[in-house]
Amino acid sequence: MRLLTGAGLTLGLLAASPVAAGPWTREAGQAYVKLAEGWFFADEFVDASGQVQTGAAYLGQTTSIYAEVGLLPGDEHRLHLQLYAPHTIGTNDFDGVGQFRSARLADTTVGVQYSSPWRGLPHAVRVEAKIPFYDASEPGGLQAENFPLVGDGQVDYTLWLSLGGSIPNTPLYAFGEVGHRWRTETFIGEGLDRSFEDSLVAFGQLGGDVYGGVLLMINAQAVRPYAEDEFTKGYVTVGPALYAPVGAGIALEAGYDYTVWARNSANGQAVTVGVSYSQ
Repeated sequence: MRLLTGAGLTLGLLAASPVAAGPWTREAGQAYVKLAEGWFFADEFVDASGQVQTGAAYLGQTTSIYAEVGLLPGDEHRLHLQLYAPHTIGTNDFDGVGQFRSARLADTTVGVQYSSPWRGLPHAVRVEAKIPFYDASEPGGLQAENFPLVGDGQVDYTLWLSLGGSIPNTPLYAFGEVGHRWRTETFIGEGLDRSFEDSLVAFGQLGGDVYGGVLLMINAQAVRPYAEDEFTKGYVTVGPALYAPVGAGIALEAGYDYTVWARNSANGQAVTVGVSYSQ
């Protein structure tokens, strides 16, 4: 959740993407923490070979914590740390065969975001690293292909540029982020025998105060590999989100994302609910 002050308007901003902080970098002493539960539903899944398979109903349940903590005193140069740490339970339900489930810590993302003293337009640069806490080669065995793959199991780095602000003469705000993602072949554990293409990444949000600090937002995010291969995931999602303050810095949050397009990734729908605290 971000705070934007402009044209006499103060808005709390929510990014449904767990690592889309927006261009409003926090000062020292400011913090935001969110505990969330999310569900992803699909009629297909990515198997141990990295291929999308049909014939099973997939449910991914993720419990996560997201945090931003400001580091630099004053309101000129701003710098904050951010963290997204998820635990995912993935279940494939094959009709007449049974269920195959994997539960583990998933891809944790750590980042550093900076905003310069120029205040003409809210802006930030962010660097992130994705660190998997699992071995993508597990579980093995004769039925390994029936278990859902939690992630690619390797380290990625992403550089983001973020711009945004309030829309004049309206109660609305908007921000957008675009970045480059370096896909490495640095695996945790044994890993998998495959490589990945670098990708263009983007995130956008339009929102506004609908009543008494309650915010309604529309989010869109995209990952588009620069080249097509057998394994690199690409997708586009869109959906609404809601931020409802209840007092003392605590808020209830919810979001829904629909997959518009996917390549090497399951088409599905995601629902997220959470509670956050902002200081």
